[in-house]
Amino acid sequence: MNAVNKLSLPAAILVASIIFGGFYYASQVNKSNSIEKQQQIELQAKVEADKANKEAEQQKRGVETIIYTNPAKETNQLKLETCINEAEKEYNRIVLDLSAKVKNGELDSSYFGPSVDAMIKRKSEQKADCVAKYN
Repeated sequence: MNAVNKLSLPAAILVASIIFGGFYYASQVNKSNSIEKQQQIELQAKVEADKANKEAEQQKRGVETIIYTNPAKETNQLKLETCINEAEKEYNRIVLDLSAKVKNGELDSSYFGPSVDAMIKRKSEQKADCVAKYN
C-alpha cells in the first residue's frame, strides 16, 4: 500500500497535466480557427470592395469616354507621339553612329562633345516643331 501512495501523487500530476494540456491545445486550435475565419472574412470583404471600386471606376470611365472622347484630338495626340518618337530614334541613331566612329578611331573624341550638344539642340527643336504642328 505504501508503494501505491508513492505513485498516486505523480500519477495524479500526470493525469492533471494531460487534462490541462488537452484543454490548452483545444483552446489554441479554437483560437487558430477563429483567426483563420476572421482573415477569410476580411479577405472576402476586401475582394468585394475592390470589385465594387473597379466597377465604379469602369462606369466612371465609360461616362468620361462618352463625354470627353474627341477623335480628332486623339488622332493629333497619336501623330504628336509618333513625331516625337521619330525624333528620338533619329537622335539615338546618330549618337550610336558617332560613338562607333569614335571607338573605331574614325572620328576624334573632341569632336564628339559639340556634335552631341548640337544634336540635343536639334532634337529639342524637332520636339517643339512636333508640338507646334499637332497641338
